[in-house]
Amino acid sequence: MCRHLLWIAFGSLLAHGSVEARVARIDFRELVSMSDVIVVAKVESVSRSLSGKRYAFARVKQVWKGKPGANVKFLASPTWTCDTSTAVKGETIVLFLTRVMRLGPFHIAHSGRGRLPIQKVHGRSYAEVWTYGVLLPEDAQTVDIPKHGKSIEVSKLRNLVDSIVKKQKNGQTKGEL
Repeated sequence: MCRHLLWIAFGSLLAHGSVEARVARIDFRELVSMSDVIVVAKVESVSRSLSGKRYAFARVKQVWKGKPGANVKFLASPTWTCDTSTAVKGETIVLFLTRVMRLGPFHIAHSGRGRLPIQKVHGRSYAEVWTYGVLLPEDAQTVDIPKHGKSIEVSKLRNLVDSIVKKQKNGQTKGEL
């Protein structure tokens, strides 16, 4: 009887469409809070380990949060279906990084959504934001850049991060940020 009910439940799941996994949207303040390190970096190399995972080595150009050192190593491969973690040799990016293990490589925060490629447009640097994955503050001034989607000027993004980090250091709770 129990086995029969399990088959009915399984069949009803299939009849109601597919089950899908996806990354929930994250508030930008939470992305900043969860990140151990936030940097602007240039990807110097991307290599594949014996296990098939890709790792990127990037030279740090600016530190916005944490103490990463002159270079960072991070996982540039997805860890599950909806993970978009990647890296492209030569790209300059804003990286929101977390540590899974104390001595291991960093991971791109929020299943890859913490990787913001930087594009130069009319002499200004803009970071592309996954706006369907990262919820920016309402007053964040974004622009639409052809082929790159919603982007925010890097200097304005830095100001947002600095403001959130400062509030964290002053002991404000997440709800007050």
